[in-house]
Amino acid sequence: MEGWWCGVEEIGALIERLRVLSEELAESGELADPPRRGWPATWPAAAKNAADLLLTGLWRVRQNAEDDSAATAAALGEAITELAKHGGPALPLQAAMIRELLERAYPDGFTGKVVQEVLMRCVGAASELMDDEGLIEDLALVVGGALGMSEEFGESAGPRAAARFLRSGLLVLDDLLSRTGLDAGVAVETAIGEIWRSETMEMP
Repeated sequence: MEGWWCGVEEIGALIERLRVLSEELAESGELADPPRRGWPATWPAAAKNAADLLLTGLWRVRQNAEDDSAATAAALGEAITELAKHGGPALPLQAAMIRELLERAYPDGFTGKVVQEVLMRCVGAASELMDDEGLIEDLALVVGGALGMSEEFGESAGPRAAARFLRSGLLVLDDLLSRTGLDAGVAVETAIGEIWRSETMEMP
């Protein structure tokens, strides 16, 4: 399949690297291994890789929020660093997840005030998770981009911009998943289904 799927083929090695890291930490007794999820057999390998990458990042964010030990902080930093280095093609998946979760969290519609509330919650969480340099602007671009209001957000973003968006996007996703109570894996499957339908409709 052309388009988004081809853009994420290169992250297969990254997924393996994260799995090895998780196994090493789990064996040392310092950190639990992220749960593995079986994706639909009809998905291209690239889609499964992108899904695994984002789920690993989300798992680390949640684990660090619940346990601020050095081990969880180090694992979160590793996941964010690897996602930022190799996860640019995951931006469309992240954006689709944010859109879906916003619609679920605010079924009556979301105003500028609602978006501001989401951003402020994420800024509060960020103080415990990562360096907040430029975070407010990045969070605004992530949410605005997911809603189609920012041209800076997307696969066309340069590597440094993509790194910032992916870092901030994990916070937005964690906040919205907590608010909706939706399983992260279900959110991923819904978002990939949306992307697949969109790309299929655009094909001649």
